[in-house]
Amino acid sequence: MKNTFLIILLFTGFIKSGIAQDDINQKEMIGFACFFGGRPTDPVLKVTKKLYEKKYLSIARLLKSKNSAEQFMAVVSMERLNFLDKYTFSEIDKIEMQKIKQSSELVSVCSGCSYFNTLELRQAFSSEIELLRSNLIAKKVAEKLPFDISYFNKGQFLDYELYKSSPFEVKILSKKEELGSVKIGIDFINSKRGELSWGVEGEHKKEINFGETVELPFATIKIFVKNYELIKESINAVKPQSYYFVINNLNSIAKSFGAPK
Repeated sequence: MKNTFLIILLFTGFIKSGIAQDDINQKEMIGFACFFGGRPTDPVLKVTKKLYEKKYLSIARLLKSKNSAEQFMAVVSMERLNFLDKYTFSEIDKIEMQKIKQSSELVSVCSGCSYFNTLELRQAFSSEIELLRSNLIAKKVAEKLPFDISYFNKGQFLDYELYKSSPFEVKILSKKEELGSVKIGIDFINSKRGELSWGVEGEHKKEINFGETVELPFATIKIFVKNYELIKESINAVKPQSYYFVINNLNSIAKSFGAPK
């Protein structure tokens, strides 16, 4: 219990270790808001870029990196991708991830511009320490993953999450900090215009132009059509299908990071 408290304090910046930042290799460090500018460290930026570009196999290759911070970020990211059915582990992946979770290699961590510390990789994944069960840390991870929007195809009886196959894309420009998860229906008038609907019964509606900024009461977004022919085919099918998306609550996603499967 004492270790749990110390590790959580370390990440939230309430304690100061005796290791100055000049004595630590900043390219092998985990941190989401470090130094004077409050910026992420190189391994966090590296994995974040691959996530946004959907280069999941490239992330898997980092399991064999000689950089322990990259290994840590790879395991955390891949586990969440797998949890959301966005990536399927190979047998080699499973073996490498288990090695990392049992490794005594040291990984550096940082918080703010004060002081820094190190711990063993196996400690970072220890259920005793519950590093990823700290909602603050998990939320920082969630913010770096492409889970802010979920896409769905609504059939007559079942809804299907589209994952990477969505024929349209939603970009969040800004949203209210306290916003919970919001379901938004989308009707395609044509390839350039559509209508959004939200609320308990979809009572709130707004016509939009695709590719242009859309101001909603709770968020500012842009929507881009990627495959209108597929959308048109689904809408005009014998059994018509419609689409909707969900703006996710990162706090809820963060809680799932430490949840048992």
